[in-house]
Amino acid sequence: MKRKIFIVLCFISMFVFLLPQQKINVEAKSKEINIFENSKKIDNNIDYEFSHEIKSISVVIKFNSSQSTIDTYNNKQYTLKEKDEKLKKERLKNKELAVIKNNCLNKEMNLSKYGYEFSEYSPFAFKTFNDLKTLEDDKKLLSKLSKNSDVQKIYINAEYNKTTDTSASTNITESNIITSLQDAKELININNSEATGINVKVGIIDSGHINNHPNFIGYSLTNIGGTTSGTVHHTAAVASIIGGTYGIAPNCELFVSRFSNGSNLQNSVEAMIDENISLINISAYSDYNTGNYALYDGYSAYLDYISWHYGICFVVASGNDSDSLKVVNPALGFNVITVGSTDGEKNVAYNSCWKVPNVDEINDPDATTNYYYLKPTLVAPGENIVIPNVSSTQKGEAGTSFAAPMVTGVIALLMETHPILVGNPQLISSVLISGCESLPGQINTWDPQGGAGFLNYKNSLDILGNSSNYGLGNLTNSNSNNDNLIDLQFETNYEALVRISITNNINSEVSAPSGELCNIYNSPIRIEIYKNSSILYTYYMTQNIYLIQFCTEDYLENNYRVLITATNAKYNIFTEKIALSIYKEHMSHNYNDSISWINTSSHTLNCICGKSIIEKHITKPNTNICIKCKGVSNSIIGGLSV
Repeated sequence: MKRKIFIVLCFISMFVFLLPQQKINVEAKSKEINIFENSKKIDNNIDYEFSHEIKSISVVIKFNSSQSTIDTYNNKQYTLKEKDEKLKKERLKNKELAVIKNNCLNKEMNLSKYGYEFSEYSPFAFKTFNDLKTLEDDKKLLSKLSKNSDVQKIYINAEYNKTTDTSASTNITESNIITSLQDAKELININNSEATGINVKVGIIDSGHINNHPNFIGYSLTNIGGTTSGTVHHTAAVASIIGGTYGIAPNCELFVSRFSNGSNLQNSVEAMIDENISLINISAYSDYNTGNYALYDGYSAYLDYISWHYGICFVVASGNDSDSLKVVNPALGFNVITVGSTDGEKNVAYNSCWKVPNVDEINDPDATTNYYYLKPTLVAPGENIVIPNVSSTQKGEAGTSFAAPMVTGVIALLMETHPILVGNPQLISSVLISGCESLPGQINTWDPQGGAGFLNYKNSLDILGNSSNYGLGNLTNSNSNNDNLIDLQFETNYEALVRISITNNINSEVSAPSGELCNIYNSPIRIEIYKNSSILYTYYMTQNIYLIQFCTEDYLENNYRVLITATNAKYNIFTEKIALSIYKEHMSHNYNDSISWINTSSHTLNCICGKSIIEKHITKPNTNICIKCKGVSNSIIGGLSV
C-alpha cells in the first residue's frame, strides 16, 4: 500500500515538475524568436502578449536599392495617349531592372527555395507565416540574412485575431451641414468644364470593392486584386465622387483594390502599376495597427518611393480624430497630396486632422514644428456630402475620406486636358497649391489647419492654360551653386495677387511598407523674384513645399521673373524633382473697360478680368442721355444730374 502511495506521489511530483517546465519551454521559444530584436537589421513588431491570437505573420526582406527613376522631366506637349505609352515603356523598363536585380539576389540566397516571393517593382522579398512555430523554422535563415551586406532591413509584422477591429479604418465622421454632391462640385468651381476625365485611369485603394452599383452602369470600373463579392458602402461613396454617373470626372476609368489592414498596400500599388495607372486615391489609413499617428513611417515612405520611381500621384485623406487631430499614415508622405475636409461653407471640419510631429519626435536636431511636415496640402468639401444612390438625404458622407476624391476627380480632369501632368506628381501638387483660394478668415499664406487653402479647379486650369505659368526642373549631384533649375517670367498691367508654389519630390529609399519610423532629406534651393530686373525677394526653400504670396502695386506694365537656383548644400544623393507654378488674380479693378446699358435706371461696368458692378446713370442738366453708357436715362427713376 505504502509502495502504491509512494508511486502516486512520485507521479504527481513529476507532473507538477513538468507543468512549469512546459511553460518555460513555450516562453523560451518566444524569447528565442525575440533574439531577432538584437539585430540592427531586423525590425520585429510581434506583440508576444497576444502571440496566441496571431492570425498570420508577414516577413519582408528589403535589399539595397540600385533602381533608377522614370524620365518624366520633359516639357514636350504629349497627348494623353502618347504620355501613357511613354510611361508604360519606362515603367516596364524599371520593372525589368528590378526583376534582373531580384533574380540575382535569389540566385545568391536561394530564397525561393524557402517560399519567399520577390516583388516585381521594388528590391524586396516577402513571405507569410501562419504562426510563431512556422516562423521559427526560418529563424536561422533570417539571422543569416541579417548579416548579408545586400540586405538593408528585415521587417516582421503580425496580424491578430483580436476582438478589436484591425481592418483599415476609414475616415467617417459626423457633421451638421448637408451639401449635395452637385453643390460640392460648384464649390470647387468645375462648372462648365469641358473635360470629363476620358482615357484617364484612376486607382482607388479602399476598404472594399464595388459590384453592380447603379452609379457605374455603362461606365468603366474594374475590381482588381482578390475581388470580393458585394459592394462596400464607403468605397462606393469614394468612387461616386470621382467618376461614374454623378462624379467629377464621369468618363475616367476606375480601378478598385481592397486595403484590408496595411499589409497588402504593396500588392494593391503594384497591381495598379501593372495597369499603368498614374493617379491613385487612398481614403483609408494604416495607423490603427501601427500607432504611428503624426509620425512618418514606412507606409508613407513607401508611397514616396513609388511616386518618385514611377511618377504616380497619390491623393490621401488626412484622417479624422477630434481628440488628437494628428495626420495619419500614409498621408504623411512628402510626395503625397494630403487632403483635409471642409463643410459646405468652406470651414475646416473640427475633426479634420492637421497636427504633425512635435520637435522632439523628429530625429533631426535642427527641425522645428512644420519644418518638414506641411500637412494637409489643401482642403476640399467632405462634410455630409449627399451622393445619389449612396447617401441618405438627411445625412451625407462625412470626413476626409470624401474630401480626397474631390481632389482626385479634379486631377483627372486636369490630366485629360494637360497630359504633362501625367507622370509628374510634383507639378500636380504645385498647380493645385498655387491655384487654391483662401479659406474664410485665413490670415497666413499657409494655414496650419487648411494648408494652401480651398481646392479650385478653374484657378489650376488657368495656370496650365499658359506654359509660362509653370515649369519643371531637376536638382542633381552635378549641380553647382547658382546653377539655374527653373526660370519663369511673366508680366502684369494691373494690381494682382500672385501665388507662387514650388514643390520638391524626393526618393525615400523605402521600397516596402512597414511600421518603422523613417526620415527623409531634401536639399535647400534658392528662390529669387525680380521686378523689372531688380531683386524683389529672396527665399531659401528648406522643405518640400514652398508657397509665396505677394501683391503687384500698380497698373503700369511690369515684368516679373521667378528664378530657382541650386546651392552648395546638396543633401540628397538622389535627383530631386522640382516644379514651379504661378497664379495671378486681380486685386483691384478698372470698371471702365466696357459699359453696358441695362435700363433707364442703370448700366453695368465691366473690368477686363470679367468682374462687373451695376451703377446708376449719370446725366448732364436738361438731358436724359447718360454720359458714360450713352443710353437713355430717366432721372426720376434714378438718374443723377451733374
